Amino acid sequence: MALPARALGSTQGGHARERIMACTSERLSTQLLSLYQDLVK
Repeated sequence: MALPARALGSTQGGHARERIMACTSERLSTQLLSLYQDLVK
């Protein structure tokens, strides 16, 4: 049985919010510094 479009969109929106909340500026900075360090090696 298929989900109604509204319920599906709401579920997808919730998952998107959870993922973006993990993208803090501190975490992104840490990942970028790690990338630069790996490139220099």
